[in-house]
Amino acid sequence: MQQAENKKQSLLRQIEESKNTKEVERRKLLDKQQDKIEQKRNKYSRRMLDDAKEFSKLQAQKEREHKNFLDAIEKIKSDHKNEILFQEENHKKEMEYSQT
Repeated sequence: MQQAENKKQSLLRQIEESKNTKEVERRKLLDKQQDKIEQKRNKYSRRMLDDAKEFSKLQAQKEREHKNFLDAIEKIKSDHKNEILFQEENHKKEMEYSQT
C-alpha cells in the first residue's frame, strides 16, 4: 500500500515537473517570438526614419529648385521689361531727333 502511494506521489511529481518544464519552454518560445517581433519593429522603425529623412531632403530640394525656377522667371521678365523700356526710350529719342 505504501509502495503504491509512493509510486503515485512520484508520478504526480513527474507530472508537475513536466508541466513546469513545458511552461518554461513555452515562455522561452514566447520570449524568442517577442525578440523577433521587436527586431522587426526596430528594423522597420529605422527604415521609416530613413525614409522620412530622405523625404524631407527631397522636399527641401524640390522647394529650392522651385524657388530658383521662379527667380529665373522673374529675372527673364525683368530683363524683358528693361529691354522694352530701352527700346521705347530709343524709339522716343529717334522720333525727337527725326522731328528736329
